[in-house]
Amino acid sequence: MNFFNNQKKLTVFDRVVLAVNVLAGLALMFSYLAPFINPRYFWLVGMAGLGYPFLLPANAIFVIFWLFRRSRWVLFPVVFLVIGLPWVSQNYGLKNFCPLSSNPPKENLRVMTYNVHGFRALDKVIGTPVPDEMAGIIHSSRPDIVAIIEFNSIKADQGAIYRSLQRSLGLNHYYFKPHENDEWDSTGIALFSRFPIIRSGFVAPSPQAPETEAVFVDLSISGKVTRVYGIHLQSVRFGFAQHKFLKQLRPLNRGGVKEIGIITDKLRTAFSRRSHQVELIKAHMRRCPYPYLVMGDFNDTPMSYSVNRIGEGLTNAFAEKGSGAGITYHRDFMPVQIDYIFTSKQFEVLSYMVVGKKLSDHFPIVSDLRMR
Repeated sequence: MNFFNNQKKLTVFDRVVLAVNVLAGLALMFSYLAPFINPRYFWLVGMAGLGYPFLLPANAIFVIFWLFRRSRWVLFPVVFLVIGLPWVSQNYGLKNFCPLSSNPPKENLRVMTYNVHGFRALDKVIGTPVPDEMAGIIHSSRPDIVAIIEFNSIKADQGAIYRSLQRSLGLNHYYFKPHENDEWDSTGIALFSRFPIIRSGFVAPSPQAPETEAVFVDLSISGKVTRVYGIHLQSVRFGFAQHKFLKQLRPLNRGGVKEIGIITDKLRTAFSRRSHQVELIKAHMRRCPYPYLVMGDFNDTPMSYSVNRIGEGLTNAFAEKGSGAGITYHRDFMPVQIDYIFTSKQFEVLSYMVVGKKLSDHFPIVSDLRMR
């Protein structure tokens, strides 16, 4: 028995659906190119990569539609989906979920990265400081090493903040490199460690990437040296008006068209700057003589050039042991994964978890590792 109805002609509605299916399929194919093409030269491909979380389920819906219609056109979206199968595991955790151990062996290494939004609560225009609550989240995860992104310290009481975090976290060694300084406070990346720091530094910016924010520490772990990078790639820097527009998504008017133009321009600028930054960071990583891991806020999705450029030759902790969509940024209308943990091949990933606590605009992520 032939499942497909060969005698049935396409209705006008079918033809409209087919046209939309063709466009959605081609857009999905375009998104598959985003990890390979530097958006500095062709920024539209970066936009296609951002659309992947919508384009993938859209094509799956077309499969269901054409199956219901018993039409051979079902092969069209099926082919597009099959071509992109290698990318599914980068965006959705499909392997066996391995929860964090409550009592991990001493030889395991638990690492964590958390963008704390300057220790400000998300539900305020001018956020209420919540460092104790955020430190509590970190403490309950019991990391050996944590990268705190957008760490903010008041200069007048800087030492007290460090001592407080050291007491609450039990991580006695730290390195903080301010990225932004003013008269009152400093903001940047702080790396806290249970292990002694034998060397620390940062990736020097270049004229093409003056805002590069990447720091590292070399740690003495069981007599061996391991390097840990903490990075914060270029933010899109949406203002209040853009966040409000994306959250409400009202019908377009003149103001809405203006906001779309501003959003597009900010995205294009961020794509280009991140591409410069990842080249600097990748060059620094290639010169590293030790096993290393890199974690932080990449400000880009799994279908992006910057994430895949950093991840070349490395192990993605989420792809190895993650579950579901791995969402780490939950603001606006489109929650996405933009925080990552990558390791060199000397490490085995044992577990991965997104800590679903909404204090910052980011969720912290934690992974257990073991040296091979």
